[in-house]
Amino acid sequence: MAGSDGKRSDLFVNTYRKKLTDLRSQIHQQMIYTDGLVGATKDWLDLSAGERICLLLLAGVGDDLGKLARLAKKDWREFTHPERDAIAAAAHELKHSFMNIHCLTL
Repeated sequence: MAGSDGKRSDLFVNTYRKKLTDLRSQIHQQMIYTDGLVGATKDWLDLSAGERICLLLLAGVGDDLGKLARLAKKDWREFTHPERDAIAAAAHELKHSFMNIHCLTL
């Protein structure tokens, strides 16, 4: 939108600058979420069924072996956000704990 002198009005520039900034922020947040979800999905697929069951047990997601075996076959994106958070926390704790194991690997 141009004023009488052919220059854009400050209101026009500021309005669209804010809209573009908001849109960029939304896209950035979606990319972070998508990248994390894709990476976690790949990590989940790379685990064996036994490793998945162990993580599910540690995370408190599932209470019997039959249910755990079914849950271990689920796609990562099928878990609820609280379930994914619990599994991720259990994986983080395991990773930290296993970093301290040396003699058992000899």
